[in-house]
Amino acid sequence: MNFRVEIKADGADLRGVSGEISGTLAERERQLRDLFRLAEAAALEHSMRLDQPEVPRPQCCGRPMNKKRLRSRQLLTPAGVVTWDRRVYQCPHCDRQLIPLDDLLGVPRGQLSPRLANLGMDFVQVESYEQAVEKLKRQHGVSVATRSLVNLAGQIGPATQAFLRDHQPQDWPSEPIDRLYVGCDGVMTCTNEVGEDGRLKWREVKVGCCFWYDASGHTHKR
Repeated sequence: MNFRVEIKADGADLRGVSGEISGTLAERERQLRDLFRLAEAAALEHSMRLDQPEVPRPQCCGRPMNKKRLRSRQLLTPAGVVTWDRRVYQCPHCDRQLIPLDDLLGVPRGQLSPRLANLGMDFVQVESYEQAVEKLKRQHGVSVATRSLVNLAGQIGPATQAFLRDHQPQDWPSEPIDRLYVGCDGVMTCTNEVGEDGRLKWREVKVGCCFWYDASGHTHKR
């Protein structure tokens, strides 16, 4: 049986995607997922290309920057690859270039969309990078390089540590604690070290938490 999904934008026909749905139940589920992924990618790409908010002309070296050519941008999303163009601005004095629309829309500097990056980081919290890559492929039908997840974790990790350090209360108990509860867990992470077999080495990173009760029976954790 052939199914077709019609996509409209502001009441106007945009495009349609179609696909054959047949076979076993598992095959039909996969075919429907792929069909709706095509529709989602088409709608997202269309909105990024045609629904771009106006951006004030940026300043540099005390003067407005010049408009330059459009530059293509490509991101991998849970629905597949999405491509669109945006305007580049260049300083006439120092030749510095900016793309203010990226900052306005929250477009990341890497190759993964925010939603795909969040999915990947959710998986690597409890599994190895290779297992996370396999789960993204199996559950969402998208192929992500292991190195992309490693690089993403390397960017997020220091920022997360800095946030926790700045927001972690420092009111440690002044009185001795009768009973201290300690919990810890670990996750395998890839290092930059190369082993004798020419492959990157892995090591386990552990995170620990301490729990205790104060004299009033309130729970504290660090």
